[in-house]
This record gives sequence, C-alpha cells and structure tokens, in this order.
Amino acid sequence: GGYVDSLHREELSPSSICRHLASLSTFFRFLVLEGRVSENLAKLLIAPAVWDRLPTVLSPAATERLLESPSPLTRLGRRDRALLETLYATGCRASEVVGLRPMDLDLTKGTARCVGKGNKERQVPLGSSAIAALIVYLDKDRPALLARSPETATVFVAKSGRPLSRIALWYVVKRHARASGLNADVSPHTLRHSFA
Repeated sequence: GGYVDSLHREELSPSSICRHLASLSTFFRFLVLEGRVSENLAKLLIAPAVWDRLPTVLSPAATERLLESPSPLTRLGRRDRALLETLYATGCRASEVVGLRPMDLDLTKGTARCVGKGNKERQVPLGSSAIAALIVYLDKDRPALLARSPETATVFVAKSGRPLSRIALWYVVKRHARASGLNADVSPHTLRHSFA
C-alpha cells in the first residue's frame, strides 16, 4: 500500500502504476523459482485493497459489479448495461461511444468502428458480454425508445428518443457506480483506464 501511495504521489498515471506492480510481481516470481524467497510477496500488491487505492482503475471484481448494476428488467436498465459493456469492451472515449451508429457495429464479427480525434477511424473488438447486451438492447429497447424521435441515428438513445449526450453517459456511469458502492470518482474515463 505504501509503495502504491508513493507512486501515486509521483503523479504516475494508473497504467504506469499497474506496470510497476506487474514488473514487481514478475521479479518476485523469478525469485521464487530461483529459491531465493519462499512466496511471491508481490501478490499482495495486486490484492483488491491495492486496486481500490489506484485513482482511476477498477479491479476486475469492481468492474463486474458496475457492469451488473443496471436492471435487466427495464428498458433503460438494458440500455445502460449495453452502454457500460460497450465502453468497457472497446476502451473507447465517451464521445466515440455516444457517436456510434448501428452501421458501425458488426455483431457477427464482434467489432465496432469508432471515430476518434481528427476523424480517425479504427475497428475495435467488442467481446461476448458486450455483443450479448447490444443484441438485447438493439432488438428490444432501441426501437421502442426511437418511437418519439425516429430520425435519431445513434445506437444509444435517451428516454426522449434523442441521441444520448456525453453528459447523459457520464450520469449513467456515475449513477451505477454509486449503486455499486464504488468510489465517487468513477467516470467513463475510468472504464477506459480499466480496459487498458
């Protein structure tokens, strides 16, 4: 814990802190193999308590809690699940995810086409959980949400049928982070860091 705190004080990014921890773990694994130490003490560094101290990275268990927070029984719950799964699976920015159109998704291949800064396009893998959540949402819920605003061209739609804004996405993440008992600092960017 003290080591993680010292790295944080040096203002290292969460991904750099994770690299430090991974390197230490590998070194200790080597020491165990060489018979220099009896156990890999660095395992303690990747315990959940340490993950919780990292400023903007969620542990796999915390990420799972967040992704499972939306209700599968409501239209907006299923939309939120698809949204969170897509954010996490792709590692895309909030602006890229709210900008996704159905034509950008290839659920058979399991890819999404994200348009980033400077209009740069890239294909990113979606993963099975995001694909499953998107299939349910696109089939059941998006058409109903679009009833009030059929001209909306984005995948993710607000209650009004209008495209979901970046601010609304931010609120979705915050709401489910609170419901999961997670740190108040969790944001869409947290999921991007956690993906990385």
